[in-house]
Amino acid sequence: MGQEDGKDRKSEVKNEGKKAKILFALLLAGELFCFATGCVWLMKSGKSVQADAGQLEVGQIERGAKKGNQVGTAVGFDGRERYVGIHPNSFSFGVYKAEVSYRITEDSAENEGSVYVKAYDRSGLIAGHRPRYTIDCGRQDLPSYRNNLSFRFYVKQKRVPVAVSCFLADDFNGLLRVDRIRVTFLPAQTVFVFFCTLGIWIIPANLILYLYLWKREQTREFLRRRGVLLAVLSGIVLVAQFPLLVDGVPQGWDLSFHAYRLQELAQSLRDGAFPVRMQGNWMNGYGYPVSILYGDILLYPFALLYLAGLPLHLCWKILVFAANASTAAIAYGVFFRMAGKSGSGQPTAMQEEAMQVPVRQAAALAATALYTLNPYRLTDLYNRAAAGEFIAMISCPSCCMDSGKSTAEKRASCPCRSA
Repeated sequence: MGQEDGKDRKSEVKNEGKKAKILFALLLAGELFCFATGCVWLMKSGKSVQADAGQLEVGQIERGAKKGNQVGTAVGFDGRERYVGIHPNSFSFGVYKAEVSYRITEDSAENEGSVYVKAYDRSGLIAGHRPRYTIDCGRQDLPSYRNNLSFRFYVKQKRVPVAVSCFLADDFNGLLRVDRIRVTFLPAQTVFVFFCTLGIWIIPANLILYLYLWKREQTREFLRRRGVLLAVLSGIVLVAQFPLLVDGVPQGWDLSFHAYRLQELAQSLRDGAFPVRMQGNWMNGYGYPVSILYGDILLYPFALLYLAGLPLHLCWKILVFAANASTAAIAYGVFFRMAGKSGSGQPTAMQEEAMQVPVRQAAALAATALYTLNPYRLTDLYNRAAAGEFIAMISCPSCCMDSGKSTAEKRASCPCRSA
């Protein structure tokens, strides 16, 4: 009887496993179907428009007194701001590219920011359009040394009345002539953004469901041994990332340089340059070898994300998150190894007795929190936005450990010490 009950129990478990696999496969098929349906709808709802000089809208915007005007222009002084652009069109969710053909008679270097183009809507639904932040997906200055400019903007909801206009501040006395404004729907980038928007929630949920159905015991054992460690490390990374958990990106001293560097790196990759050496739009269009003077190898993945369709400010956030997570992980690994070693590199008898694994983990976690959240590093991340420096700080703990190990070996081999 006992053997038969055991066989019945095994067959029941096997049948339950088959049912779980079937249900999981059906769930994945349903998710893929919904994703494909959404992609088809996006392809059909996206549209492109073009307006030549005779079809453009020309007008003035009162500034200063009307702080809540519909187009969301910045308020800094009283006066009128002139604009020329296309009439509002209804656009659906997606990624769009705006191209402007224009001519300016006055040097824009003397009027920095007084001539610019932006995409805007009357309900404020375009991603990145926040005047208090540096990175803005919907605004670009129009330099006088060029006669055409293109930029991307992102619509986050369906049927949004969007207009693309060129603006002249009231202190600009030159002449702006706009020959054409064209808005083009980008289907591939839209699908990628749609996938990322869904995937950030669906992929973790599917992973948790998979671990629960087929790796339950292994997951339970792993969490029992490493759960507290993962929770503390995740908390350290979350605290370090906290200033970027809001819309937009805070002002940083070097943020404009590194953001433009990332954008130009993506542009060069799109033009077929690899490895990238010269970035063509620096120095008033003459170009500058930024990629030779400033190493770009670790920026390539984030430039590819921007090239695939993600907004520039989101690529910067992912870069900072990768730096925070890598710093915490490498620092913990290094400090955990260092916690169990003496100055000679070998554990002493007292250390072998006292420095057990929980004690070493606590010491390593404390050192990791102090290193990852130290004020100088956070200043590099957010006040200075010094990408080169906070990326280099990822490997500093490893360099310190190797340096300490080399010094200990030299001391151990010193003839004076042995004598």
